[in-house]
Amino acid sequence: MKIKVQIGYKFIIGFLLVVSAAAFSPKIVHSLNIVDWLKEPVSFLIAILIGLILGSILSRSFTKDFWEFDPNGNAVNETELENLISVYPSPSADGKFTVSGLQFKVKIIDIYNVSGKLVYHSTVNRKQETVNLSEGSGIYFIHLSTEKGSVTKKVLVQK
Repeated sequence: MKIKVQIGYKFIIGFLLVVSAAAFSPKIVHSLNIVDWLKEPVSFLIAILIGLILGSILSRSFTKDFWEFDPNGNAVNETELENLISVYPSPSADGKFTVSGLQFKVKIIDIYNVSGKLVYHSTVNRKQETVNLSEGSGIYFIHLSTEKGSVTKKVLVQK
């Protein structure tokens, strides 16, 4: 997996544009024929306004993906983690299903019923674990903690 660093050139361009706006805003204000005592505050406000507008435009892509980093330099975003962990079969006819982390180890499995009550807890350290849920039929939410983050999946049990 690749680590994505998005700031780079956009940060530098944004910084240069804001500095340019701050440098040239006094000249713009001077050309507006504003009274002398208002020139400096208006110049300051124009520079701030331009900086906020440019910062908003240039930083939109900075927050598209939030990445979790591990000490080894591997990155997994939340959507990718959701896709890499599977719970099957769902629906389960006997309350038995498999939790699989595929590429990394599942550490903790917590299962909650629709009321939010914890009905199953297991500490594991494997890429795959079979769970035998003794509860009755219903919808259950499986909260999985892995070495790359945590995710919640839904499973249906029909006994």
